[in-house]
Amino acid sequence: MEKERRDKLNQRFYALRSVVPYVSKMDKASLLADAVTYIGELKSKIETLTKKAESLHLIADDGASMTQSHLSTDCMVTESQVEVRIVGSQAVIRVQSSEVNHPAARLMDAMKNLEIKVHHASAANIGNLMIQDVVAQIPEGFPNDEGLLQTIILKYL
Repeated sequence: MEKERRDKLNQRFYALRSVVPYVSKMDKASLLADAVTYIGELKSKIETLTKKAESLHLIADDGASMTQSHLSTDCMVTESQVEVRIVGSQAVIRVQSSEVNHPAARLMDAMKNLEIKVHHASAANIGNLMIQDVVAQIPEGFPNDEGLLQTIILKYL
């Protein structure tokens, strides 16, 4: 029974060791200390990203009310569509929107505020439709979540 308990504990320590990126020593006490430090780092990253998302949400709300008043004057308004594909630390973003209120500038402003480094960007107008393609470097620590990035970009547009 004691052997089973020790085996179970050892398996859990192996599992913990596999998810903690940096383990200073191989003993259990160091592993636990490193895990606590890593969890603290993750919590601070979550807080930072949450604050950034909240500030982006506030900025997007201000921009949305302004955009709404400008958009109501145009007859041909299409809803913005955003596609995001993340591969490793690279993202490919495609935005289709009406050519109202400088969508290219708003997209680049979103990239700047999210601290996303743009490698390549192109924009094309087809009638009243603007299509933008962006290849960008996702910053370290940014969630690797296509849906989240898509939602944040939509808030800017």
